[in-house]
Amino acid sequence: MLGKVLKYDLKRLGQSLTPLYIITLILSMIVLGGSYLTDMHQLFTIAYGTVLLFFIVLLMAVGIGTFFVSIQKFYQNLLKDEGYLTNTLPVTKNTLILSKVLSSCIFMAISSIVIALSLCIAFAKFEIWTIVPKVYELGLFRQIMGMTEPFATIVLIIMCIISYIVQLLFFYFAIALGQRHNTNRLVYSFVYGLVLYSIQQVISLIFLGIFILVNPDVVSMLNNQVSPSVSILGVIYVGSMIISIVIGLVYYFGTVYIFKKKLNLE
Repeated sequence: MLGKVLKYDLKRLGQSLTPLYIITLILSMIVLGGSYLTDMHQLFTIAYGTVLLFFIVLLMAVGIGTFFVSIQKFYQNLLKDEGYLTNTLPVTKNTLILSKVLSSCIFMAISSIVIALSLCIAFAKFEIWTIVPKVYELGLFRQIMGMTEPFATIVLIIMCIISYIVQLLFFYFAIALGQRHNTNRLVYSFVYGLVLYSIQQVISLIFLGIFILVNPDVVSMLNNQVSPSVSILGVIYVGSMIISIVIGLVYYFGTVYIFKKKLNLE
């Protein structure tokens, strides 16, 4: 049943995001053409600068928009008028929420591909696609992560995916908490969001404090601008991922519990 619900959620997200993808790709071609026109005559410089600025804003809108459209669809499909039909389907609340998470992750991956493709088209004159291999060869990810390749890149990608899912579930949980009130539900959701964010930061500080107590040499390394060892960085990254996963699970099962026990949506 998850497959059927996921197919529906993907269709809904696609209807909202596909026009944005098409506009972005078309504008990337216009940017490419504008760069050649600017080389031919300086008269096109101002127009090219305006189009380029709009293109950059649109790229940001694709990434950020995917995230917030996912939240909007979650709210509309489960908690607004559409929720009456959705919540009467013969599927569990766990399936409904899991489908929302998976569909959002899939479209974020698609959005990332569209952004990368648009950049390659817009700046084809500069062969921008060669930047990633050069960054890989220079070992930038290796220096940031303190790990050998390809583990540095793999761990970085996994961390980004976990972070995205946790932030998505953060909003889902805050919205669900706000729905328990009879009035000003969105205001309560915002307040709950602030509380959850504060708790999340306290947990991170506690983890950092415990880590420093166990490894007091880390402070002296940072003061002396010495890069921590690979083992220390590994503990930090793995610990951060474990904490993020635990927090994400709390948000997920908390949202499922509220939908099942605290809200009358059928």
